[in-house]
Amino acid sequence: MSAPIPSSTEPAQFVAGNTVQWYKDLPDYPADQGWTLSYAFVSTSGNKFAVTAAANGTQHSVTIPAATSASYAPGTWYWQSYATSGSTRYDVSSGVTEIRPNFATQSSTYDARTHARRCLDLIKAAMEGRLPDGLDGYNIGGVDIRLISIAQLRDLYNQYRSEVFSEEQAAKGMSTGRNVFVRLSRATS
Repeated sequence: MSAPIPSSTEPAQFVAGNTVQWYKDLPDYPADQGWTLSYAFVSTSGNKFAVTAAANGTQHSVTIPAATSASYAPGTWYWQSYATSGSTRYDVSSGVTEIRPNFATQSSTYDARTHARRCLDLIKAAMEGRLPDGLDGYNIGGVDIRLISIAQLRDLYNQYRSEVFSEEQAAKGMSTGRNVFVRLSRATS
């Protein structure tokens, strides 16, 4: 089996512990004319890492080896790319990449549910009076779940149920049922 063909765009997501490859063709900053493309990644928890592309003709080829990506914490990572040549530096682009956990390396206690699903399950358990051991002091929105009224729990339940529904529909590639209205205007000549 051959290796996948690298993409010409930065990855929107990848699994920690996988090899990640992409390339960039930057006519204003060609690799064969001494330009180097670099990426700075920062997570929402303040972790950082950097990646530098290798020259491949005029293109910049980026490879993150599996052993390197295995050390990256799962979560949302914001990145900026920039081209340098000597002491000259220009911003190229920026974006967001989601690093997903590698299930093969997770402990048996790993919880793969989304935040919305975890909250929905917890609220349901609180409404039924069956909070799991150790979670009786859990906070939702800064309030101990035991102190939230049943009416507020119902409101939170409906809010998180809607979020979970949207996540599940999106995961299936389906519409969330929300309408998007577009106004068309007639061109005048």
